[in-house]
Amino acid sequence: MTDLSRFADNSFDAVLCLGGPLSHVHPKAARQRAVAELVRVAKRNAPVFISVMSKFGVMLATPGSWPRELLYKKHYDNLAFNGDDYKFRGNAYGHFFTSAELKALVLTKNVKLLELVGLEGLNVDKDVTNRFAKEFPQAWRNWLALHRKLCSDPFVVDASGHMLIVVKKRVFGSRC
Repeated sequence: MTDLSRFADNSFDAVLCLGGPLSHVHPKAARQRAVAELVRVAKRNAPVFISVMSKFGVMLATPGSWPRELLYKKHYDNLAFNGDDYKFRGNAYGHFFTSAELKALVLTKNVKLLELVGLEGLNVDKDVTNRFAKEFPQAWRNWLALHRKLCSDPFVVDASGHMLIVVKKRVFGSRC
């Protein structure tokens, strides 16, 4: 992802980077290279979709999903204050973003922001959500409609487990 040199500039009608792979690129300079490469291979005016894991979404889910993480204060403080988890799922690296950090990384003179959304919305507990959907189907449909309206609210973006930024590669004269 940090080296897409096998593809020429302006190769693709759209570029998808989904599932949070940018969250596993380390260090920050490599994340910057990865974003530059994703934009470089997009055609002029092409959308670029990038999803990442959310720092605050992970923190909201920690008591129910990873309570033992809080036993390692130094490790968890690093995640909380820097976004870095050097023991993600035991042995991998994970970087967890705030929406402000993601925008600062992706938004350059070469791109225009189209959308920034929280992918899970205000869903903190999947078991509660699944039970709610099953037991109250009409209320669930109303909840989903509400989420479609709120998914780009800054709080919802940061509170979601994953966020998605969609940008468009800008056109500058005849060159890009």
